[in-house]
Amino acid sequence: MNFAPPRTLLFIPASRADFVAKAHLRGADAIILDLEDGVAAHDKPTARSALQEMQAGLAAQGLAVWVRINPLGCGGETDLEVIARLPRSTTVMLPKAETPDQVQSACDRLASLGAAAPFVPLVETPAGVIRAADIAKANADVWALAFGSEDFAASLGVAPTEAALAAPAQWVVLAAAAAGLPAFGLPGSLANFADLEPLEQLGGKAAAIGFSGALCIHPAQVALLNACFSPTARDIEWADRVLNRPQFEGNGATALDGAMVDPPVIARARRIMDRAQRR
Repeated sequence: MNFAPPRTLLFIPASRADFVAKAHLRGADAIILDLEDGVAAHDKPTARSALQEMQAGLAAQGLAVWVRINPLGCGGETDLEVIARLPRSTTVMLPKAETPDQVQSACDRLASLGAAAPFVPLVETPAGVIRAADIAKANADVWALAFGSEDFAASLGVAPTEAALAAPAQWVVLAAAAAGLPAFGLPGSLANFADLEPLEQLGGKAAAIGFSGALCIHPAQVALLNACFSPTARDIEWADRVLNRPQFEGNGATALDGAMVDPPVIARARRIMDRAQRR
């Protein structure tokens, strides 16, 4: 990737125009207009009809816009008909992704409507985690993977603790990285937005295991998680010194402050500087 992926992605029900109107004030790098769990069944037609205007308004504010559709067979096809009329820059989040065929079917459905979009399969079941590497490579339009921690815990029949979620979260990160893609999520619950100290610790762990950013369900989570996925001043100073050291010739390995600097270290420094541009 030649740009920094979003640090925070804030879910907003597409049925809540009042929330969408304030979305640009929340500080998130991207907004996920939700047509699935956040919208009651009787409100879904209204949410779909408002989607195009909402997307245009958010884009005018400079925000990246994603749309979480319903699963195929449960309204997702209708959602894609609406998305086909949106700009290609709108990213489609596909929930309950468990097989490459599901992802391919969604991409094929959008293509049959004369449109295309980046897709982000949301992996939130044990079956999806086991097949995450194949899901990541299901179609060229797959742009990233996301991990749905709450639904994963529910499908496993356990509480959404770090003990239960750390391993599957890491699996999703590795599957995405193997395909050269970013991954978004937390290795724990994102439901609690009142007690932010545990969330800060969780965000730090998510960044440490390779997540590029996190999903947010409440504006109170955004600033804290932005910080978790942003390089510190010390990180930036180190990266600048690595990339601008006098002995750097672009190849091989050299030393800096008693530590070896070789191509993998240089690549990490470049990623830090890319992410620093969001600060």
